[in-house]
Amino acid sequence: MILLTSGSTTLDPRDRRRVILVNGILLIGIVALSLAGTSAYVTRGNLSLAVADFIVAAIAAALIVWLRLTLHIRAVGSSLLVIIGALFTFLLITGGDRNTGPLWTYLFPLFAFFLLGTKLGWLLTMTLFAVMATLLFQPDWLKTVYDPAFRGRFLGSLLTLTGVAYLYEASRKEAESRMQVALKETDDIFQAIREGLFLIQKVQDRFIVGSKSSVITQAFFGSRALAGSDFVSQVQTLNARLDISGVEKYLNLLFNVDFEESMLEQINPLRQIESFDSKEKRLRFLSFGFYRVVTTSGNERKVSSLMCTVIDETDALTFQKKLAEQEQHEASQTQLLLLILNIEPFLMKNFLQKAAEYIQEINDLFRGTDQVEQHLLDSVYRKVHSIKGDAGALGLKQISEVAHSAEKRIEEIKSMAKPGGSDLFAFLTDLSQVKQKCDDIAELQKRLSKHYHQNFETMVNPVKVILNKLLSTLSAETGKTARMRLNLEELNRIPKKLHGLIQEILVQLLRNSFAHGLENVAERKRLRKSENGNIYVKSEILNNLFRITYQDDGSGLNLDRIRQKAVSLGLGTQSEIETWPDKKIRSLIFHKGFSTAETITMSAGRGVGMDIIYEHVRSVGGTIKLRTQWLKGIEFVIEFDLEKLAREQENHEVIDS
Repeated sequence: MILLTSGSTTLDPRDRRRVILVNGILLIGIVALSLAGTSAYVTRGNLSLAVADFIVAAIAAALIVWLRLTLHIRAVGSSLLVIIGALFTFLLITGGDRNTGPLWTYLFPLFAFFLLGTKLGWLLTMTLFAVMATLLFQPDWLKTVYDPAFRGRFLGSLLTLTGVAYLYEASRKEAESRMQVALKETDDIFQAIREGLFLIQKVQDRFIVGSKSSVITQAFFGSRALAGSDFVSQVQTLNARLDISGVEKYLNLLFNVDFEESMLEQINPLRQIESFDSKEKRLRFLSFGFYRVVTTSGNERKVSSLMCTVIDETDALTFQKKLAEQEQHEASQTQLLLLILNIEPFLMKNFLQKAAEYIQEINDLFRGTDQVEQHLLDSVYRKVHSIKGDAGALGLKQISEVAHSAEKRIEEIKSMAKPGGSDLFAFLTDLSQVKQKCDDIAELQKRLSKHYHQNFETMVNPVKVILNKLLSTLSAETGKTARMRLNLEELNRIPKKLHGLIQEILVQLLRNSFAHGLENVAERKRLRKSENGNIYVKSEILNNLFRITYQDDGSGLNLDRIRQKAVSLGLGTQSEIETWPDKKIRSLIFHKGFSTAETITMSAGRGVGMDIIYEHVRSVGGTIKLRTQWLKGIEFVIEFDLEKLAREQENHEVIDS
């Protein structure tokens, strides 16, 4: 077949048929002429006829080579017809075998019209007709004698065949033109349509893609040839994780006319699949739809093929995702707005200022750092924990959750042998989200500032407001209930430097009470305690000492459990720790990373809260003591030397000046 098409696969159907016919005639002619020439020489000794046959066969071979090299169909076809016409004329002159040679001429109109079309075919046929009519009526030019009746019948038959061939070719050409117009319209549709579109036929147990498909279909399947290929294999190349057996079962159901098409749509495994576009370097989401082409023969209905559509839903899904993100952002902004309206402006301002300071300090610690030291991580951890605690106290859940995630990142980095700057990426991403949410709140607060009538400077006991808000938040989160009495009037008589620090300490203590100390209602009933827990916070000034007392009537410290935890952390052997006095055991709760919580939650489990309290108290030269009784409660007493703080404040002002 490759020889008959001259090796070309790009010819349109009409030219392809002509090339096949030309090559077929030439090949048959070469074989026939070679056999005839051999027979003429061997059996009859007619050397001149044999030479003529071989010369014409050689010319036919040359025409095959010419056609294969150039694909000049009309030129080769015209040359072939001239040779055939000359051969038929020679047969007319010589008579051929028993004067039957002229009968071959009847084939000429068919060849001429098919190879060259109506106009050129008609011209060559009429030229040959004129030559033969002239020869038949000039007997002296012929080497044989024809009956007069034969001459008339021959020319009449040739003319009739020419007319019939002309009419057939003209009608065929008109039909083919209409078909070409229809094909052109189909091609235009396939060119313009923005969906993948093609037919699938079932051949034995395979599902074969048809020869026609919309242009965009090829973009979905890449450079792989689609026409005539196996559809299931093509789909598998799009996504190797697909259940191919499920796809085959589904296609078999579609070809079974007994199953309702609308029902099968619900179980389409190719309704949406992922496919990586290697050209555009992005992920595509393709949706395949299948529609039956049903033929009816008598009472029998049969699914002859499936029309498959492919839609690229990537942009639509991306738009939906952006829309959802926008809606989520707007909902988040609305939620923040409601929070701002329900939080005292001075508290929000205080939180934002402190959070901004901590975030800046963290960035300064990590700026240009290649090696991350553990003491830096500990400091960063405390700052992030403080942000989380303050955010939680105000009910800023969005910020506290991201800060909690940042804590996890720091914990992971601390577990690394030699963490580097690149290991901080995930943490810094979370930290940037905290900053962004704080900035969003600050912007909203700025827009609403003209509606605020409260003044931070004139507010009394902001710590009291924070603790009451946190109490409500923790009660809702844990299901535990507690009454809290606050006596913090003496806060107004201490340096403002201590206000924020006292707030952080009390926030951590209150969180600790709900996480470790206070029991739930059922447990308190069993212990014959009041259903509501009791928390008491008192501030006082005694002989230049500022004292904060914090009490709750929860379970207190389980010293045996603390000893077991100390052994598990490797702080000492079992026998060593058993000899430690209770005071030393109690002090372990301030040890960095020490926690008796079995699971890590937003409020407990990392051993950070009490460590932060201890570091805050030490940072200003204060002291912290605790008293506890198992199942009775716990008391913290924290004291600060006001004279010492005043001297440090004076020295700080001198240095600044």
